[in-house]
Amino acid sequence: MLRLHSATGVVPLTAFFAVHLWINARATQGRRAYETWVYALEALPGRALFELVFVALPLAFHAIYGVLVILDRVPTYPEPAHVHPWSRSMERATGIAVLLFVAFHVVAIRLPLLTGEITTADLHPRLVEQLSTTNALGVPLAAVVYLLGLAAAAYHLANGVSRFCLRAGIAGTARARRVLSISCTLLGGISFFVGANTVVYFATGAPLVGSYRPATVGAFVVERRV
Repeated sequence: MLRLHSATGVVPLTAFFAVHLWINARATQGRRAYETWVYALEALPGRALFELVFVALPLAFHAIYGVLVILDRVPTYPEPAHVHPWSRSMERATGIAVLLFVAFHVVAIRLPLLTGEITTADLHPRLVEQLSTTNALGVPLAAVVYLLGLAAAAYHLANGVSRFCLRAGIAGTARARRVLSISCTLLGGISFFVGANTVVYFATGAPLVGSYRPATVGAFVVERRV
């Protein structure tokens, strides 16, 4: 079970996270580019079954077993050699944060899609509306939640991959461990930046980097300056 828990975090969910970030990043090229990829993904034969078997179920197992590990209800691996002393506590803390973030995202986007409250054509304006809405202090709370969730997910992924490789003995020398550390740092940093770039686009109408494409809400154009 421990190996399955590690495998569901490293293999299918890592791939899903990467694809999810990449497709959503198409939004910075404009609504049409974003919807082209979303519709193409939806048109794939057997997509629903594939997502259930290779995404939803592994995610649910990884999350449930991870919570049981934190609660000391199931056995866990001893700490791998050469790991940082704060690695386990940060992995557990970010795991809980990611679980809450995913729950928030499901309630905000996935459930409305499943119940028919919104359609695929509503995704882009829905995200623009949610992430650009500000409170009385002018703070876009949903965008802040997404940025924090992405930061937790990027760290959890990078630290998890590093721990998996150290436990598997893949980085057996000091040089290999340095390469692993740099690689995982880049993995986490790039993942967060790609996601943050997309969130900023939805929240402000312009990405941090890339060409400026105004985000639209219905027939209105959201044009803001960063």
